[in-house]
Amino acid sequence: MLAALAFYLFLSHMFTSDQPFIEPGLFKDRNFNVGLVFIFMVGVVLLATMALCRPSCRTSWAIR
Repeated sequence: MLAALAFYLFLSHMFTSDQPFIEPGLFKDRNFNVGLVFIFMVGVVLLATMALCRPSCRTSWAIR
């Protein structure tokens, strides 16, 4: 809920302010968008790896 509110405030500030935090025209750049998607995918993979590491180590090393 808090993240959705923060995202809404970010978007409203970005599109209505004279000096936005991030220029809206930046999202028209293909290289920027590809970089955002790539970094998002890397983050998902890293988060999944961290989440699965402990259960995997428990079963392979018989740690309880």
